[in-house]
Parts: sequence; structure tokens; C-alpha cells
Amino acid sequence: MELPVQDGWGALKKSKDQAMRKLTILAGLTLLGAGLSTSAVAQPGWLTLCLDPANTAPYSDPYGTIGPEPTPLMDATVGLFGTVTYGGSAGPCYAPARSLDAAGRLAFGIGAVGSVQSNFDDGLALTTGWPIDAAGDFTFARFTLNSETPAGSVLFGDGGLRSWFVGASRRYAEIGWGNADLDVTLNLRLIGDAARLQWRVRNVATQANSVGMLFGCYPGMRSQVPDTGGSGNFFIANSDLGTTLGPPPFVNRFPERYAGWTVLPNGKPVRTERLWFLNDQDFPSNVKFMFGQTNAYGMRVDNIPPAETPDATATDFFIIGNHGFPGPGILNNNNMRLSVFGDPTGTQRQADLILTSVSFIQRFPGRTLAPGESRNIVHYIRSAQSVANYADPYTVVLDAPRLLSADNFQAGHQPSPATVRVWIDNQFATIDKEVALQNIRASIILPNGVSLAAGEQQTKFIPRIAPNELEFVDWQIVTNNTTYGDVPIQVVISPTPGPSKTIQTTIRLANLPTYNFTAGANLSSFPYRFGDASLDSILGLQAGRDYVAYTYDGDLRGYTPTQSVQRGIGYWIVPTSNLGQRALNGALPPDDAATGGLLVSLKQGWNLIGNPFNYPVKLDELIGVAEDSPSDALSWKELVEG
Repeated sequence: MELPVQDGWGALKKSKDQAMRKLTILAGLTLLGAGLSTSAVAQPGWLTLCLDPANTAPYSDPYGTIGPEPTPLMDATVGLFGTVTYGGSAGPCYAPARSLDAAGRLAFGIGAVGSVQSNFDDGLALTTGWPIDAAGDFTFARFTLNSETPAGSVLFGDGGLRSWFVGASRRYAEIGWGNADLDVTLNLRLIGDAARLQWRVRNVATQANSVGMLFGCYPGMRSQVPDTGGSGNFFIANSDLGTTLGPPPFVNRFPERYAGWTVLPNGKPVRTERLWFLNDQDFPSNVKFMFGQTNAYGMRVDNIPPAETPDATATDFFIIGNHGFPGPGILNNNNMRLSVFGDPTGTQRQADLILTSVSFIQRFPGRTLAPGESRNIVHYIRSAQSVANYADPYTVVLDAPRLLSADNFQAGHQPSPATVRVWIDNQFATIDKEVALQNIRASIILPNGVSLAAGEQQTKFIPRIAPNELEFVDWQIVTNNTTYGDVPIQVVISPTPGPSKTIQTTIRLANLPTYNFTAGANLSSFPYRFGDASLDSILGLQAGRDYVAYTYDGDLRGYTPTQSVQRGIGYWIVPTSNLGQRALNGALPPDDAATGGLLVSLKQGWNLIGNPFNYPVKLDELIGVAEDSPSDALSWKELVEG
């Protein structure tokens, strides 16, 4: 179906050749009608998952959404008008049904290509409702007036929008709305793997007003590729909606009852409702909402602007909670709750309430605006996989594997070779001032222990990138299978015209069962299982002649010789000569790597312990139990401070 273009209105054809999505309008269509257009979207996201099959007209007549031209790495949609009905008397998703307004609502998803590391995130829905159900209380903004709370705030889009269009220039859409106090224009721009949201807020009242913003989002994710670690409706994460695919997906997804994988810069992944204020010591600079631990793809939001987005606005409050319909969720019915469940004071930092419909709210604090004065609030929705430099005139996105595993010792680090990809997004694209990037030089810089695969070139060239186009370069890399830990990867991009850019990420290399024993004392641990735990057997050497080994005895409070090893304990190995790289005989992978939980007994005073796993473990994820008061476990912070 194609609607006629008039008065700036258009319609999206069902054609993969359509380069730019301008406007999707459903008018007089049934559920099975041809108007559910998904051009430029590789996967269907939430299409039809919450629509009652018995409802032949779930969309109002008309219903409209708009979106900028998507990139291969990011897509976004804004609701314009109309409603969509989710659920019915027996579901799916909601019972009874809910009629969801579209005006001003948002939805985000990964583009058609996603990360080169896997096809799992190709067209991954990052938020509930994407791609065309940008509606309801899933992702929206409220503007605060003379208060830092939702009381008295106004909903962007309430009462209908005043204007919208897709710009001819740099891949953006502009949406306008206003009321008696405020006039707001959203500029939604897609660059590389990010959606940049700029809210231009003008005080149109006759008196000064303090104006801020609350941004709420329900990152219910849907992939076309099933999560093999789950069960039930295992195409979906971070959401408890029982869709047409099956029952709520969080049931038995993980034994630890994670609905998804919500990661902070420090500490364990979040499982319960939590909030932070800016002056809290552990206020998260960023948060990654990902599908799962194995399929760690999803979205990143920043609370403190990082170097790559210096134009972004800082937040002073962040809450993660359940979406909560029915019930008092943090985003229920376009309202917002800025406290954890059951806390009327708003001061409690955590509620022992398991997350099943993971949502968040960011607060951008108010600023006093005189009559007629404006301010900009800028923030980004980004891919959680890659690192990027978004500064104009072109964006660089670096996509490298987070981890090269060592589950099969004989095979070495896997995958091998691994792929490092860099995307260049030419944003010399302002109308009538477009410039093509020419002779783009891309060079990769690798650390010791990591090298290019046979036949690869360190420097590669792209002849030309047209305005608003993305191109990429791939390198295949391999390791020497002895280096381990976090290693840096750098890529330098030099186009004509434009400045050179250097971008860096780290790849975590798991430890393989080898060890370089240099002359002198070597502080060591052995994160493996051994059929024979004697050091002579493991090293293929003879104690006393080739080496001596010591461990610390907490009872004797001193070092004592040892002839065997165990996981979780540290040792000093002192060879009589430089032994070089030694294979550890009989080593087997830990059988509890997926669940953790190895217990190591500590004595009062000094202890010599070692990492029981062949990859780095964060200290602040360790848990302890005091022998003299074993009624409760203690976090690493409590252990240190106690």
C-alpha cells in the first residue's frame, strides 16, 4: 500500500530499496493488511506480538509514526497520532486490553546489520514496541516545571503534536509540541550506532519557570535469534509480557532470576529495584541494558557525559525498576515513580523486589528560564557493543569482540581468527554543503601477543564515502595463545578532508594453561582443575632441583613449602633458572565458571589468594561470610570497611 504524498505527508513502501523512512501511516487497515511496513528493518521486533488475533483493527484510523533514515547500526521511531491496542480479554501481553496513544512516544532498535560479532542483534528491538508501535508508556519524556518531581510535569505529546518532518540533511527527524508554558522541539538524529536526542525547550509563559526533563524507557528487547540459555518465550528479555510467542520469558531464563543483563560500571548486574542520586558514591556514570550474559547486546545510556559525547547533558538522578502494569510501576500509564517500591520517603536506595520488566528513568535537572528563554537537553541512546567517536564531521564506530574465550584449551583463543570492524559515517551531509570523504586510510594498532591473520594488511583504504553513507573495514586477528588479560586495540582513521581520529577499545583474553616462569620469584595461581594436583606433575619438573614453591599458612602466619596446588590460592614459584613458557599438564577448565561460587577460607590477617577463574574477576563482585557472624553475607565493600 502507498498513500499519496501531500502536505509533507508520505508513506513507506515495502521495499528494501527504499533508503529513507519518512512516514509510516496505517489508514483503514486490518491486522493482516499490507500497511505494516518494515522497510529498512531487518527483523520484525515487536510487530504483532501484543496484538489480539481476534482484533481486526488494533490500529486507529489513521495511525502514524515517523523516523529518520536508519543506519545499519541504529534505528528510531516517534509516534505521531492515533492509538494501537495491545492485548485483549485473554491477552496477549495485557488482559484487559490497553489502548496506547502514539503522539510523542519513542521506540529504538538496532539497525539491519548490528555487530559483526554475531547475528543475534541484527534488527534487535531495544525498547518495547519498536519498530512501529512507538506508543503508550514504554518510552517517553516528561518536562518538569518548578519541581524536580513528576508532580506538575507535562507529558511530551499530550494533546497532540504541532509539527513533524524528516530533514533533508544529516539523517534526522524533528518533532514539535507545546502547551501554555512550554514549546518543545525534539531533534532526533541517527549517527553511527547512536540516536542523539536534542530537546529544545522554550519557556513561553509570562513568568520565569525552572524547566527540566524526566526520560523514561522500557528496554524490552526482542531478537529473531533465540537465547539458548533461556526457556519459554526466549526471544525476549527485560520484559515479563506474555506475547504471542509464549508465556513470560523471565521464567527459568537464569537460575539467579535475571530478566536480562543490566550492567553498571561497578558491582554485580542489577536484579532488584534501585535508585541513585548524583552525590551517591556509586552513582553510575553509564548503564548497559543487554539481552543476556551470553548474548551481551543491547543499549547503553550515559548519566555523566563521556568524552565521546561532550555535548550531552548530565543527569542528577537515576532509577531502575519494574515497568509495572498493572500496579505502581515506575512508568505506569505515563506517570513516573521516583522511589523504589514501597518507600514513600524516596530516600531508600534499594527494594528487595525482583526485576521482571526492567525500566529506567533519568532526570535532567531543572534550569530557570526567563520568559522566551530556551535551553537544550541532549542525550544519547547507544549500542552497548561498540565504542565510538561521534564528533562531526564524521563518526567512527569500533566493533571488536569483548572476549576471546579459552573453553577448549587445544583450540586456543576462540574465535580464531576474530573480526575487528570499524565503521565510518560521513556526516558532511548538510543540504547544499555535502562533501564526500575521499581516500580514507584506516590503520589498526595491535599489542604484543595479538597479530593480524595471515594475508591481512595493517592499513586499508576506502576510496570514497558519500554524504550520509556508512562504510566499514574489517581485520582478522589472532593471538599467540599465551597472552591474557585486557589488551588494547587501536584504530586510526585519516580521511580527506577531515581530521584524523584515533579510537581504542580493549579485548579480554582468557588465560590458557601456560605460564612464563622467569628467573626469580613468580607470584602465581592456577585457575584450573587437575587430576593430579602435584606441582611436579603439572610443571613436568622436579621440586628442589628445578624450583621451590611456597604458600602462605594463615595459622602459622608465614610461608611454608608446598608440593601441590588448589584453585583460589596464591603461590610463590621460585625456579632455579629461567624456565620460560611452560604448559600446565593435565589442566581442565573449571566446572563452575558459569555459576561461580568457589569458597576460599580466609584467616585473620594476611592471606595469599588467587583468581579461581581464567579471566579477570572484579573485586567488588566478591562476597564473604564472617565465621563469627554467619547470619548474612557481606559485600566486598563491607568486607573492606568492616
